[in-house]
Amino acid sequence: MLIGQALRSRVAEKASADQIVSLAAACGTASEDAASWFPHLDLVAPAPPAPLELWNASDPLSADALGMWLSREHPFGKRSDDDLATALLDTMASSESAHLLAPLLFHLDVRRLNLPTADRVRNFLNNASITGAFEPNGGAMQRLLSIEARLRAEIADEAGMQSFLVREAKRAAERWRDITVTPRGGDSSSAALEMIMEAAAEFSFALRMPMAEQFRAFAECGRVVADAWPRAAQAVLALLDSAVGVGDTESSGALWPVLLDLRTRP
Repeated sequence: MLIGQALRSRVAEKASADQIVSLAAACGTASEDAASWFPHLDLVAPAPPAPLELWNASDPLSADALGMWLSREHPFGKRSDDDLATALLDTMASSESAHLLAPLLFHLDVRRLNLPTADRVRNFLNNASITGAFEPNGGAMQRLLSIEARLRAEIADEAGMQSFLVREAKRAAERWRDITVTPRGGDSSSAALEMIMEAAAEFSFALRMPMAEQFRAFAECGRVVADAWPRAAQAVLALLDSAVGVGDTESSGALWPVLLDLRTRP
């Protein structure tokens, strides 16, 4: 809070370099111990829209408070989600650090991207996910799946999301071709499936439609994943089955056609 208030008061424009160092030391951010808990000021996503009265939703790195903390050319010097996404894509999409782009984009509200920027992000995700940097059970892949889910939900693209999930399920099936996946088994194949199904859930329950339709969309995502990864079908069934108790009777009832289908499979 102290650093945020100092930035909002444009302290960096008023203080000398030595005074800035002293301020950091006084706030406890100059020590090595602070690295584990204090956020990096050059990795701060734009704040969400909120009433001015909510101080914790205000942007400590707003355009008039950047001062000497970040240069205007720094990617995180951009203080809108669209400008920041564009800067990151321009800077990193074709570089050796492209595998870091998905974790950085994960911090943004992709619902606030302009259509051309959203298209660029989707193209990057489609190309990046098949590279060796994105292991099917890796953290970078989890963030990539989440971004894809949010982008597809914003335009209600069920077919596009299912296609993406199918591709990732097939990639995982090839990776673990000799393994029958168990739900929450704790191994790599189970982790990969859970990430795919979490993305399916994130997509489905972000759709602007009645809850019963959201459950239907989730079930259909599970069906196509099971089709693409047959040795994970029973694990998909278990994950969908556990979702029955989440909604009311009418809404979660939309899961049953797919549940019955998967129960007939070996």
